[in-house]
Amino acid sequence: MLRNDRGKFTNVTEEVGRELKHAGMITDALWTDFDGDGKLDLIVVGEFMEILPFKNTAGKLTRTKNSGFEKYSGWWNSITGADFDKDGDTDYLLGNLGLNNYYNISEQQPLRVYAKDFDLNESTDAILSCYFKSEAGDMREYPVHFWDELNAQSPKFRNQFSSYKQYGGATLEALLEPYDTVGMLVLKANYSQTSYAENEGNGKFSLKPLPKLVQRSPVNGIVVADLNFDGNLDAFMIGNDHGNEVFSGKYDAGTGTVLLGDGKGNFTAVPLVKSGFKVDGDAKALAKLKNAADEELFIATQNLDSVRVFRIREKLKVARSFQALPMDSYAELHHENGSKEKVEFYYGSGYLSQSTRSMIVPSTVTTMKIYDYSGNERILEYSQLALEGK
Repeated sequence: MLRNDRGKFTNVTEEVGRELKHAGMITDALWTDFDGDGKLDLIVVGEFMEILPFKNTAGKLTRTKNSGFEKYSGWWNSITGADFDKDGDTDYLLGNLGLNNYYNISEQQPLRVYAKDFDLNESTDAILSCYFKSEAGDMREYPVHFWDELNAQSPKFRNQFSSYKQYGGATLEALLEPYDTVGMLVLKANYSQTSYAENEGNGKFSLKPLPKLVQRSPVNGIVVADLNFDGNLDAFMIGNDHGNEVFSGKYDAGTGTVLLGDGKGNFTAVPLVKSGFKVDGDAKALAKLKNAADEELFIATQNLDSVRVFRIREKLKVARSFQALPMDSYAELHHENGSKEKVEFYYGSGYLSQSTRSMIVPSTVTTMKIYDYSGNERILEYSQLALEGK
C-alpha cells in the first residue's frame, strides 16, 4: 500500500493493510464498496488463493471473515463488478482456470503446490500435484511433473528413482518421504470454475459457476456492458494461456465468450457463430473505450498477436450517456419501476485493464445520484444527461 504525499509515495502497508503483506500470489485487485457503507473496500484474487475481501474501516483494511468465499480456493485471474441483479449493491464476475484441464480439481481432490528448498541450495523447489487413479483403482495424489522437469530443479530427484516407470508409479507421499518437510509451504486450489458472486449484503457472498461454455479455458479479461440494449447487464470474456510448461500444454480452447444477463444474476452464453466475438489467441486484457463518434469499442490484447477491436453492430438510435468526473466514485440509478441500481466507476478492473469511466444510461432511468470519494452527492435528471447518436 502506497500513500501519495503530494507526489511522493510512502509504503504504509504495515500501517494500513498489514494482512495484504502475505495475502498470496495476487493476480488482480478491485477497489469496490462491497458492503455499501460509502467507503472503498478492496477485493483481491490470485493463484492458489481464496477470494479475499478487505473492509475499509477508518482508512485501514482488515480481512472480512465468514464472507462465503472461504471454501473456494482457486486459480483466480481477474475480477470486475456491477449490479447484475439490480438490488442496489455490487456483484462480481471472477475469472478462474476453468474445467478444460486434466487436474480434475475438487474439494476432496485439490490441486496442490508443495514448496521448500529440499536440496538446500538456497533455491525453492516447487512441486505441483493432483489426484489420479492408481493401479489399485483408488484415487491417490501424484506429482504432476514429468521426471525430467523435477530433475531440472534438483539432482536429488534424479537420484531418487532408477527409471521412468518407477517414478511414474510414485505417489506424492513417496516422492517427499526422504526429505525434511517441516516448514514446507503447501498451497491448494479446490475450485476452478469462472464464477458469478452475488452480493448478499453485510460482507456476505454466494458463488455460482457460469455456463459451461465459459469453462473451456482460463478467463482473463472481463468487460461489462448492456450488449443487446435490453436494460440488463451482459459481459465479454476472453482468455487462454500459451505460457504453460510442456507437460501441461497450452490452454488454447477459448475463442472469447459473450454472456447475456437476465437482470437477476443469471447468464446465458452466446455461441461464437451468433456473437461474432472472436479472440482466440493468447488473450489477456480487455477494455471498453469510446471513439470520437461516441461508439463503445471493446479492445482485446493477445500475447504475440494482434490487438482486436469490436463494436456492437446494432445500437440505439438515440441514447443518453454519463461521463464520470475524476473524483466520482459511484452512481445510483433510479428506474421508473422504483428499483435502484448501483454503478461503480473503476480505476482498473478485469485483467490488467482500464476501461472508460463513461456509461450509456438506460431510458428507464429517471434520475441519477452521483457520489464522489468524499461522499458528496449531486443529482441529474435523465433529461440532463448527454445525448449521443442521432
